[in-house]
Amino acid sequence: MGIVHSFNTAQKIRSSLTRKDDSDLRELCSGIQNAETELISKAAPLLNQCAASCQGLCCRNIVLDTIIGLSDFIYILSLDPSFDQSISACLEDQSFLYSSNCIFLSGGRGPCIFPPTIRPQLCITTFCSDNPFIRRELTAVKKRFFALEWFICLKNVEMLGRKIMAFMKRSQ
Repeated sequence: MGIVHSFNTAQKIRSSLTRKDDSDLRELCSGIQNAETELISKAAPLLNQCAASCQGLCCRNIVLDTIIGLSDFIYILSLDPSFDQSISACLEDQSFLYSSNCIFLSGGRGPCIFPPTIRPQLCITTFCSDNPFIRRELTAVKKRFFALEWFICLKNVEMLGRKIMAFMKRSQ
């Protein structure tokens, strides 16, 4: 599908939401953010060790659209719509032919343009090694992202239904 398509779809979904849906989405995303905050707090020693050891290796030589997708963009934009323009600007620098450093690293080197508690799922839940000390917090973040993905699926079905109904009306 591609990262640009995922971003554009996220914008379309968000713009088509009713007030109630938008409120529900913000509540889902706030839950994810709270879970990310708990994970970061509990994993601070591990994160410091990872940062010292790998120095951002997980952000280099990647295929971006395997790491960041539709639900990540919806999550980020729901919590902070002002990222719309900076994400668009970063997407202009994307390389389509080969893996490269993450385009969301400020100045191409880092740090990440997203605050620690508004990061894509894989960026916040991937660690250099397994650590049972944070397993509960990792699971909480992943479960909340899973709920967000179901929310998105339902909204996509609703959007498709509206398109079909509009097509049927035009065909009559």
